[in-house]
Parts: sequence; C-alpha cells; structure tokens
Amino acid sequence: MTSQMKYIYKNNRYSVDISDDCTIKQLKTKIITSIVNEKIDYIDLMVLSDFPIREFGKLTVNPGIFLRYWDQKKIDNFPNKIRDGIIEVVQVNDYKPNIIKKRNKNRKYILPSHKYEEKPKPVIKRTFDYDIDFPPLGS
Repeated sequence: MTSQMKYIYKNNRYSVDISDDCTIKQLKTKIITSIVNEKIDYIDLMVLSDFPIREFGKLTVNPGIFLRYWDQKKIDNFPNKIRDGIIEVVQVNDYKPNIIKKRNKNRKYILPSHKYEEKPKPVIKRTFDYDIDFPPLGS
C-alpha cells in the first residue's frame, strides 16, 4: 500500500509517495532525490507535533528530530498518524556515517583472568600414615 508523506523544506510544502515496507533511510533518500535544486548529503527528519504520537503495538514518536538509529526501521512500525502529520526536513552538512573499523587479525581476545601474569601455585605434598589416618575398624 502506498501513501503520501508530507514534508516541509525551507518553508515550502512537498510530498513524496512511499510504501509501507519502505524504511526511514529509503524515505530520506527519496526526499533528497526529490529536492533537485541543491546538493544534499544527509537530512534529519523533525516531527512537528505538540505531543508524542502513540499507537498500540507501534513505536512511540516524540516531537523533535527522528533518532538516527531508526533509519533501518520500516515505516509500518510507526503510528499511522505520522503519515498524516507534517515532517520538517533539516539539512545536515557535517554528517559522518558510522564507519565500522576492521579488526586486526593478529589481535586475539585475552580473558580478563589471563591478562595478568599467572603465579605458580605452591604444591602441597601430602603424606599418609596409615596407622593414624586409617585405623583398623575392629579396634
């Protein structure tokens, strides 16, 4: 099912067609491609509302900027009222995506108990005196 999402960019109202299985990141790329006059690297979406938008079984959307870790969530996870509301587009100039650092292959995980030098345990030699330690049962 497709619907129209209304947004504001620089005091002008626009709309973009989205499907329910579309993610927030895909919505952001559609909005960026629909703005043809400017070169935009990344945008944030700001929800214009006086109160949180709630719906049973869906994520609660608070007024303000959408959290960036919600970029991978589908629009179907959000309340239906958010499609009817208006979202403001905020241009981000200094966006740095999370870069996953490659791990050094020679580095191995060391258990916390092994990080410190192991001290040799003293060896206790036990000697048994069979007459004292194990007396005969009949005496």
